[in-house]
Amino acid sequence: MTERATHAHNLFNLLRLVAACQVLLVHGLNHLSYVGVLVDLLKFIPGVPVFFFISGLLIHQAYQRSRPQGLTAFFRNRALRIFPALWLVVLASALMLFAVGYLDSAQ
Repeated sequence: MTERATHAHNLFNLLRLVAACQVLLVHGLNHLSYVGVLVDLLKFIPGVPVFFFISGLLIHQAYQRSRPQGLTAFFRNRALRIFPALWLVVLASALMLFAVGYLDSAQ
């Protein structure tokens, strides 16, 4: 089996999604002042440490794969993967602030 085929069958992204959803739900339910068994169960799962541990593992694997090309290639690949989405979110957030009129009321 090739390296690409092996990479496509891991569940790390699914585990990161579950951990991120746990954090989102706990923060949302706390913000809405919801108390109950559901919140207690969700707090039992350590979402933030799981998310960062798996993310660190995946970044280390990406570094190991790009090691023959050098550290510059690794950081270039990271920037090309992260910055387009980051700029898109910043632009969408700014457009949403204009659309709802928040910036007009902030003066």
